[in-house]
Amino acid sequence: MSPRARLLFLVDSPTVADGSIATGVLDVAGHLDPDLFEVHLALIDGSTPVPSGDMVLPKPFHRIAPPTSFWRWHPLCRLAMARLLRELCPDAVCVRGVFARLLGLDASRRAGIPLRLALVDDLGHDLTPPLVRSLRSANRGAGRFITDTHAAARRLMRQEGVERGRIDIISPGIDCATQPDRSPDGIADAKHRLGLSMHEPVIVMSAPFQRGQDHATFLAAAAQLIRHQPDARFILLGTGTREAVRAIRHEIHRLRLDDRVTLSGSTDSLPLWLAAADVAVLTSYTESGSPALLRYMAAGLPIVAVNVGGNGELVRHGEEGYLVDFRDSDQLAIFIFVLLLSPELASRLGQAAFERAQSEFSLTRARRAYADYFYTIVQTHLIS
Repeated sequence: MSPRARLLFLVDSPTVADGSIATGVLDVAGHLDPDLFEVHLALIDGSTPVPSGDMVLPKPFHRIAPPTSFWRWHPLCRLAMARLLRELCPDAVCVRGVFARLLGLDASRRAGIPLRLALVDDLGHDLTPPLVRSLRSANRGAGRFITDTHAAARRLMRQEGVERGRIDIISPGIDCATQPDRSPDGIADAKHRLGLSMHEPVIVMSAPFQRGQDHATFLAAAAQLIRHQPDARFILLGTGTREAVRAIRHEIHRLRLDDRVTLSGSTDSLPLWLAAADVAVLTSYTESGSPALLRYMAAGLPIVAVNVGGNGELVRHGEEGYLVDFRDSDQLAIFIFVLLLSPELASRLGQAAFERAQSEFSLTRARRAYADYFYTIVQTHLIS
């Protein structure tokens, strides 16, 4: 093997405005040992990500930018990918994203790249049948797949026909040291800054305003809880299209929750809301290793989440929070109410969540796991 293995990461449309999504491929690429790896990053849409926190990105960037529609200009993208591979001659290619898999795996195979890896951390809900068929074909070009949860691994096996022996699982991570102060004084200060009293329970959910996040179940549970906790405040944090935001506002108005639900299109205030929150909720059914759940855990919050995807691998029922059935607003409301009625229980579950985030899902552990994985698999493959 050469003094440094040349590793190319090929990524779909990256957005890293939220640096707490710590195990993303960009973070992994940026923290690989430069004495062991020469790291290159190719972005399919040509956008330049903006690092935040301690996010470090490899340089220089390479861009493969389809002028309009990816499928219409697919031949141009393939030519650009082939040219990049000839210029870099990487020892290994690691792809993340649907287009990156479709483009990069086939091009890398044709170019004779000896090691081809695919990072897959989704549950495939947005994949159409034609895309699944295309991915099944492209997947033959990958040597190994890396997922963040067993749920994502099962999805790959079931939906895309990937053999279990080709899948490796590396748990996600979060930086617990940068989380908000949730001491009694910290909670009181956060509520004061938000104009709330200590007697107003705060239930927060951080989720994009898009299909698959199931805000309707959260709001239905809120409508039930208001009858028993009239001072409760429900916070929805996320971004989305105007149509999606309009639909959520309509549902809030229909349920007569206008004065009890705060809808924020900015995630900048998330740390403050997490500091003030009493309970954190996640109703999304599309995520594998949910970044929102990791943030809740790192903040030391008791959690109520739907038992789908990888949620149960992060939060254990009765230990760090509670897991409820999909789209069951009654269960959701009951478990939130239980936590609001018992501050001691909520505190114990929140502390357990924080301790598990530190011990099993820390950012340092995740980075080390990825670094060890890439070093071992690249070295073993190239030597053999």
